[in-house]
Amino acid sequence: MKCHNAIIQPLIIQLTIALMVAVAVMSCEKEEEKHDPPGNGNNNQKDSTITDIEGNHYPVIEMGEQKWLTKNLQATSYNDGTPINHVRDEQEWSNLANGAYSWYHNDTAHAATYGALYNWYATASGKLCPKGWRVANDDDWKKLKDFLTNRGHVCTEGNALKNKDAWEFGADDYGFNALPAGRRDQNGQFHAENDGAYWWTQTEFDKQQAWYWYVFHYSGQMIRHYNPKNIGLSVRCIK
Repeated sequence: MKCHNAIIQPLIIQLTIALMVAVAVMSCEKEEEKHDPPGNGNNNQKDSTITDIEGNHYPVIEMGEQKWLTKNLQATSYNDGTPINHVRDEQEWSNLANGAYSWYHNDTAHAATYGALYNWYATASGKLCPKGWRVANDDDWKKLKDFLTNRGHVCTEGNALKNKDAWEFGADDYGFNALPAGRRDQNGQFHAENDGAYWWTQTEFDKQQAWYWYVFHYSGQMIRHYNPKNIGLSVRCIK
């Protein structure tokens, strides 16, 4: 009888473990169905592509309750048709206190891929994004990070946004298409092409600085910091 018990008990334990694994797998499958990455072939909403005032096209993805453009803004005019100040000179850039943009290394060849680099004053105009859209604020980026961490991208939320071809560890799980567009620093010099993607928020830190978010080649995370307002960074629009 003891021998039978010795055999039966391990069988019961194995069956119990197998049942638990099966339930866990089914639960994960249901969760994956519930949170199917909207950037992977599920981008058929009404405004799946929008156009700015200059005719530039931007695909749209849904991530949770948010709609994001999947390209950095490249408009050279505000949405009312007013031209944005285009500043090439380093000294002039460093002294700016109004809206302006430039292309990385002052090379228009970067426009279609990386978009423009805007100072914060341009983002604060309220007219930078296509009508009906706006520059993402600090809370929008926090919500995006929460969306990703809640889906298992803990400390790898940046990799989930990075374009697969442009980054060593890019996954682009949702079609956000983050590209290493670099930045223009306070002194007017350009840095970090192929190393970092930096986006302004509309949210001020203080009178001289504002919040921005970035992803970088050596980190899998989304990182939040603040910069002087005359730094040139990329912009993503949200709805």
